Parts: sequence; C-alpha cells; structure tokens
Amino acid sequence: MRAWNIQDAKNRFCQIIKDTENAPQDICKNGKSVAVIISRKEYNELLDKNLKSHDEVNVVDFFRNSPLIGLELDIDRSDITYRDIDL
Repeated sequence: MRAWNIQDAKNRFCQIIKDTENAPQDICKNGKSVAVIISRKEYNELLDKNLKSHDEVNVVDFFRNSPLIGLELDIDRSDITYRDIDL
C-alpha cells in the first residue's frame, strides 16, 4: 500500500484513483494515516463478505463465539422485594 501525504493526495487525486486498481492507497496527515482509498471492486467484495457473514450468524452462534465466554460476572441483587410508593 502506498502512502500519500494529504497535500500530494489533493494534487494527484486522479493518479491515486488509478492506483487503487492495484492496491489500496493510504492517505496521511502529519505523518499519521487518516484514510484508506480502495477500489470499487474491493469495496463491493468487502461489503458482500460482511453482509453474508451477518446473514449466516444466528443468535445462538453469536453468543457461542463471543469473546466474553468464560467471563464471570459478580452481580449483587438486592433482597428487597418491595419499594415505598407515595400516593
């Protein structure tokens, strides 16, 4: 992935769009990556993969694959079975 500083990206936008056919393009501001430009084809592939993965997961599988499995919660419940109500 090629990195472009933001000023060069503004000046060479057409070149960046062309280069996305070969690889994603990284846009940097003050030396830090702030955006990635990808081709429409790659975007559609990511979108399709993401939608399919959401369609195939049911709630049981979701909880079975949770990263929180095995986490023990210490939940204290109040023993009070009533509350005062002003009428």
